[in-house]
Amino acid sequence: MSSDDAAAIGARVFLLGCSRSGTTVVQRCLAHHPEACSFPETGYFRQLGGNRFWAFLALQGVVRGAAVRRAWARLTKVAPEVPVPERPYGPPLARTRIAVGEFLRTMDADAVRRGRRVWVEKTPRHYRYARIIARHAREALILHVVRDGREVVASIRDRAIAYPDRFAAQADPAYGVREWNRAVRAAWAQRHEAKVRTVLFSDFVAAPDDSLRSLCAWIGLDYSPRMLKESGIEEITRSQEAWKSGAGSPISPPLSKFSKVFDPGQQRWVDRHLDHATYRRLIEHLRGANHAG
Repeated sequence: MSSDDAAAIGARVFLLGCSRSGTTVVQRCLAHHPEACSFPETGYFRQLGGNRFWAFLALQGVVRGAAVRRAWARLTKVAPEVPVPERPYGPPLARTRIAVGEFLRTMDADAVRRGRRVWVEKTPRHYRYARIIARHAREALILHVVRDGREVVASIRDRAIAYPDRFAAQADPAYGVREWNRAVRAAWAQRHEAKVRTVLFSDFVAAPDDSLRSLCAWIGLDYSPRMLKESGIEEITRSQEAWKSGAGSPISPPLSKFSKVFDPGQQRWVDRHLDHATYRRLIEHLRGANHAG
């Protein structure tokens, strides 16, 4: 990592959350800040960590060289202007540290190239690897975005129906329930960590100005009204990700899809299997923390 690039960076932000939780909307707002930039999803830690077994080993510091090469191939597509090392994976017992370090180096260099001092990486399913990020990128900030589980599962199913070639398997509500439960539990597990914050999407869309002012203070940015402007999201999405097009619209509470995409029996099934208890505890914790602050 270039020491000059690292010194020029004020904050590195990882934006996580279950798919369809509003992460792209939050990313778009942060990316509009004149001192910040963002990128399409890298999927870097998904490639690096893999399934639960390999993610556990990556947390301890060991990843497969093949996994690093796959992750690196993803990263070079996001920041093609940044030179890459010939062998970024290193010896086995240092591979996680080296691989994460190279990720940070690349993101830093790309941000500096753009004249920005803050970068935001948003890959929703990186919530599965939040502990790896926290341990091996210690100075980074982690931002979880959490939305009501019923609406998330409904939105996942709605997307699967609209784009069956890409998301057919996600039409099963069990998929959305499983992903949302894991994401909420990941946010709950990190609730006391100093460099981790959780935002409720319902709060964000109800008062985006207040929410962004608070996030800016946390990140170390001065608030900018530009963050609320409507615009395209070409820099943070890929052309084939048409399902994200609504993220460039004016910010407002989205209409409920729960009763639209599920019949009464399915609604009861989803409600019964969502981890509402952890979600409620998380809300109570956040409300208490905000009141104390």
